[in-house]
Amino acid sequence: MLKNIAEWTTVREYLRDFFHLTALLSLIAYEKVSEWFGGNRFGLLVLLGGLVFFLIVDILRVELKWRVKPFIWRLFIKKREASQFSSALYFFASIIICLSVFRKDVAYAAIFITAIGDVVAHEVNKRLHYFRLVKKRSTESVFAGLSANLIVGRLFLPWEVAIAMACVASFVEAISKKVDDNFAVPLIAGFVGSLVAWILGL
Repeated sequence: MLKNIAEWTTVREYLRDFFHLTALLSLIAYEKVSEWFGGNRFGLLVLLGGLVFFLIVDILRVELKWRVKPFIWRLFIKKREASQFSSALYFFASIIICLSVFRKDVAYAAIFITAIGDVVAHEVNKRLHYFRLVKKRSTESVFAGLSANLIVGRLFLPWEVAIAMACVASFVEAISKKVDDNFAVPLIAGFVGSLVAWILGL
């Protein structure tokens, strides 16, 4: 029985990690719609539609105590999210804000860092936790996430900006407990990246 529970928990964790990566598909939808209709405004409206969908489900689930019946939906709800809004809602909101406020390369770097860095850190944290840096993360997972953030950031930005964003994202992700890191990481990292790029003229 305990073995089955452990296996089920592992499956749910993998699926939540996979959700982070599939959320990046929203960027493809954003690009395609913006291209088809000749403006970023239309792409943002599509993403806003996704946000509204998650918002309605969470209002029904949290405020009106509606029991979410679809099996696939329950897979992505964390235990701590049973009485609060889901990470999916916060991540969609952060994506829309990033694309609306930051320049494109910074916005994409912030979003990809959030999605990929968190998955890498989470997977390493499950396997390597000999040295505990903070309660939430091991030292190994923090540095693994930082390395992933650096690589992802460099794909979009110069080293100076990528390093700043990677370090800030890893720090915020490591210490975030009550604040949803899917919301905090891209916004703070994107702000710092924009500031560094402006100061250095990059």
